[in-house]
Amino acid sequence: MYARFRLMLLAVGMVSVSIAGGYYRCYEYHASDFVMKPPLPYKRMFIAAPNVWPKQEQRPLVMFFTDASGRHEKMSQYLECKWNSRKERYRCGGECDAGEVMMGKDMSLNFDTDYKLQVDIPVSISQEEDRSELDLKAGTAVAKAVSVVCPLYVEQLFDPVRDGEYKDGPLLHVCYVQKVRRAQTVSYGGCMMSMKPCAVVGKQHFGTYPNEDDTYAAFLRCVDSKPRK
Repeated sequence: MYARFRLMLLAVGMVSVSIAGGYYRCYEYHASDFVMKPPLPYKRMFIAAPNVWPKQEQRPLVMFFTDASGRHEKMSQYLECKWNSRKERYRCGGECDAGEVMMGKDMSLNFDTDYKLQVDIPVSISQEEDRSELDLKAGTAVAKAVSVVCPLYVEQLFDPVRDGEYKDGPLLHVCYVQKVRRAQTVSYGGCMMSMKPCAVVGKQHFGTYPNEDDTYAAFLRCVDSKPRK
């Protein structure tokens, strides 16, 4: 499921991705508050909530796990959250019958459910799907959330408002708004990934690449103002 879902996300995804973002607000949790069975490697855990949520609950939240930099996703799970008046918390169900997690209005998490949330283990498209169950470590009743600036990787997530519902090609272009040279250094501003050539979207050309993994790597080089020599 993970591999198929990521392919679907790329196929349905984005017309362009910019570090400006603005569709999501993000919350971070202490990774040490959680355990996975079987264990999976990650350093940080976040939830990205659409800014319109919970006034408009039809847009899903995204729980995602990254490396220490927040730039590279390890795993993710889309969450459909509905208010449960009996428990006075949101009951959030994972995509494709992947269990549940309870969430407070303060975005805190707990697992007051018999069917704990599961996260798809990344596999190649030819492998059988597998999942890891997420739970709180022994002695932790509730995982607290801290509001944070969304990590850069969130800009890879599908934004249905900014990007429209469909696209007709892969993201193979990295563009930017401005370049400033100072002595022996150069800095780029307004870096973005685009389905269309940079000239078509009114931006400057940073590079064109054979696949979206290479495009994202180049996008990071643009953000860091470290083009290849």
